[in-house]
Amino acid sequence: MPPTTQTDPDRVMIGEGPIDLASEIQVLRDIGYEGAISLELFNAELWAQDPSQVLKTGIEHLRELVHES
Repeated sequence: MPPTTQTDPDRVMIGEGPIDLASEIQVLRDIGYEGAISLELFNAELWAQDPSQVLKTGIEHLRELVHES
């Protein structure tokens, strides 16, 4: 699904969508950003899962993203 046609319920777990998040993180580093990064989950399928497992998966994906960028 093209990013310009997505709505909030179409969002998937971080790193599983079409956006090159590693490049986005690199841009933040390039401009000297050192603030917080949030994990926003608007997908009802993720809401229906065990919250602790979704959080664990989200943290793992965020760590991989930040370390690979």
